[in-house]
Amino acid sequence: MLTRNRILPRNLADMFTFAPARSAVAAAAVLAWIMLGINAFAPGAARAADPAGDAPTLAQEAASSAKLRILTYSYGWDFFNDYAEMFKRNAAAKGGPAPVIKIEPGQSTRLIEGVVKGDAADVVAMTSPGDLTPLVKAGLLAADWQTTHKAASIPFQTTIVFLVRKGNPRGVKDWGDLVREGVSVIVASPLNAGSGRYSYLAAWSFQKAAGKTDAEAREFVKKLFTVNASVTGGGRKGSTSVFVDNKSLDVLLTFETEIMRLAKEYPDKFDIVRPPTSVLCEFPAARLTKYTQLHGNDALAQAFVDQLYTPEAQRLGCKHGLRSIHPDIRKEFSETLPPMKMTDVTKEFGPWADIMQKHFVPGGEYDKMNETD
Repeated sequence: MLTRNRILPRNLADMFTFAPARSAVAAAAVLAWIMLGINAFAPGAARAADPAGDAPTLAQEAASSAKLRILTYSYGWDFFNDYAEMFKRNAAAKGGPAPVIKIEPGQSTRLIEGVVKGDAADVVAMTSPGDLTPLVKAGLLAADWQTTHKAASIPFQTTIVFLVRKGNPRGVKDWGDLVREGVSVIVASPLNAGSGRYSYLAAWSFQKAAGKTDAEAREFVKKLFTVNASVTGGGRKGSTSVFVDNKSLDVLLTFETEIMRLAKEYPDKFDIVRPPTSVLCEFPAARLTKYTQLHGNDALAQAFVDQLYTPEAQRLGCKHGLRSIHPDIRKEFSETLPPMKMTDVTKEFGPWADIMQKHFVPGGEYDKMNETD
């Protein structure tokens, strides 16, 4: 049973967290790549016949064992699964071997914690630059990771919108409606889910845009998260599945990409409400060179990240409800992804490292809101 006004136990999310399985390229394959200078993504890596004609060469074995492990937020499975297939087709079209790509979705905070503790993933694709801050602190990602790659290492964007019951019986249209008496909301915890953090910041920003002080904005956010909202561990198996199954809940707050998936899957049950203003949610992707160099797949991992910015991948993302960073492609999909006024949280709240430290660490603003008076 859902408990209103309280964070649900962590083990609720743990029950559904995908546990990453560690894997590594065989030592012989890595040695072959180094000695022979094989690039798994180049045409030169195409298979060559063994002189004996009846056994693969060491180079062939190395090429065929090209692997990537991608860790992504739980909602990212749909897009990245399709993108991986597209990436493999493109590799084959260029004469290279089809790499083995494993997509491992889960709760962003827990996935990153695993990487910090030694889970040697090749690429991480999360829901905010703040998710990657621990990797910088651990020396696994350069401090300037956003300035050394195109588009600040943000291949896709989204925003926070509302999913309501069919016909919107509560008449929810804007952020202020979420704290009305009798309106029940469900949202992921800002402590461990990107959708929860962005929802928190969007509610705060809504108050500031209305001319409220920080103290007034804090009280509004506190009321939303501690009175009207049930807060879950987050992820597709957290707030999303609970909302679908529990008809007593009126509004789901989460990423537009997930809201669109649900509205499409259950057209007779839900409607989408896009508030007049929300926040810009930026989804970063980065390769972890410490691990890709260890695995001998650095060029492959970089190619996987780079192709996210191509028009083909951008259109695929839009079909999954993500917003393209290319203006022309955004126009192509403006009917399903209409323009919205979105606040850049870094311009209003400062760098992500500061946002995380002030609001979302133990003892931060969000934790204090849940303290008993």
